[in-house]
Amino acid sequence: MNFHQQALIHSGACLALLNEGRQKEALRYCIAQHIAPPSCLNAAGQVDVGSVTGAGIEQLGDYGWWLKRLKISAKREQEKHRTAMFSV
Repeated sequence: MNFHQQALIHSGACLALLNEGRQKEALRYCIAQHIAPPSCLNAAGQVDVGSVTGAGIEQLGDYGWWLKRLKISAKREQEKHRTAMFSV
């Protein structure tokens, strides 16, 4: 499955939750996908769900936001594996 397909699935799932008024479940869904919800990192770089604003919540249903985050996440994983290979 490519990034575009994944972004459609994840944005659709979150949009459905948001349309039902289930914002916390949408945030949990995002975290379960190993994607940090928008604007929710505290000073220590840890997820702080309580700090997510209304605009951040709405981004969870946005295809473009998911597409960008999925690509960034994949690139970070590649870099992590590449670094691990050379540090052995």
